[in-house]
Amino acid sequence: MAGEIEVEFEGGGKFTVELFEEVAPKNCEMIWNALPIEAEAIHCAYSGQGVWAVTHDIKLEQVHVENQKVWGNLPGTLAIDAYGPETNFNRTEIIIVYGPYYYPRTPFTGDRPINQFGIIKSNLDELLETGKKIREFGKQKVTIRKKL
Repeated sequence: MAGEIEVEFEGGGKFTVELFEEVAPKNCEMIWNALPIEAEAIHCAYSGQGVWAVTHDIKLEQVHVENQKVWGNLPGTLAIDAYGPETNFNRTEIIIVYGPYYYPRTPFTGDRPINQFGIIKSNLDELLETGKKIREFGKQKVTIRKKL
């Protein structure tokens, strides 16, 4: 694989993601093979400065438990989470962290770690502004694709 992906928001902001191929090889390969992904980025409800995008391109059973974190989700982190039938959501989400983020205890699972698979290392100020726009003005289309 040895590639990079990019995340582009409809309202502005294009970011290069370095994949965590050494610590999350299965999820990196699964994401890579699912690209391109288009979804609506919606601001996280109570976990801090992050947006999540529900994707139907990745099935629950494709998400691997690897490189999980509850704490230490730095700005720029990309992660994937799968909500099974016990939550009544039954969906897969890609999470893009743009500031302080902690996924707190839920009634379904307790503290819920997310599966980190990559990180944006540059233009974090622009990522912060993009996240704030989504928080203030609502959802935005996001495209995740292989970087050429």
